[in-house]
Amino acid sequence: AAAAAAAAAAAPVAAADMSRLSVLALCSLLFASLPHALGRSLYGFPGNRYGGFDGFRPGRFGAQDRYGHHQDYHRPACPQYKALQFSEWQPSAGGYTLHAVLPGVRSTDRRTQISADGSQVEIRGVRPVPTRGWMQAPECLPRFAKLSDNGRYEILEASIALPQDADVTRATVQQNGQDGIQVAVPMRHVKPKLQVKADRPAASVPKLQRRPQIQLPSSEGLEVVEEDFEYPEKRADACDGWLDNRGEFQSY
Repeated sequence: AAAAAAAAAAAPVAAADMSRLSVLALCSLLFASLPHALGRSLYGFPGNRYGGFDGFRPGRFGAQDRYGHHQDYHRPACPQYKALQFSEWQPSAGGYTLHAVLPGVRSTDRRTQISADGSQVEIRGVRPVPTRGWMQAPECLPRFAKLSDNGRYEILEASIALPQDADVTRATVQQNGQDGIQVAVPMRHVKPKLQVKADRPAASVPKLQRRPQIQLPSSEGLEVVEEDFEYPEKRADACDGWLDNRGEFQSY
């Protein structure tokens, strides 16, 4: 009976100890997961929680980059930027050749033309803004990049000076690979200047004979008399004048 009474008295103590152990284990688990919970906010990156504090500076509601987009450290990294590239003019058979590469630009989205003054080749193309995951990422572009008005496309352009003896009227453009073009400009044919031989005798110029002088008679003793000239009678069907180039009427 005494053993039964002791066992009955010890049972509540054991149950209380087990409950204390369970509470301690639960608290330990919560404290162990607390750094991970604080390290990631609702917006996907640390230290930017509404009204929170990350230990270094107060959190902000949705931090933004220089383009006004919310930062997201869990998005993929920016793709490697590839700029427009072009070579120097290379001498070819009867002219010059230039190669240019426009990465990511379709053949329907590029234009190549000669400048208005005929001194340069102008290359221009557009391509979509790079993406990170499923969203456009203009922050991946360098600061010198030129964007379209709607901000969805990047504009690639270059102006390359033409050789001085290039014949721009016969310039051609061909596709070179998937993203490249080849500009061919023939050389202008210059006609050789005629050279005059120094030992060639100069042509002789014939001399004209001097005209004889004519002696007019003297006007002494002559009298000048003024008389009225009788004009003939005007015909009835005669015109009164004419129209000049300005459309004004001039009478006779």
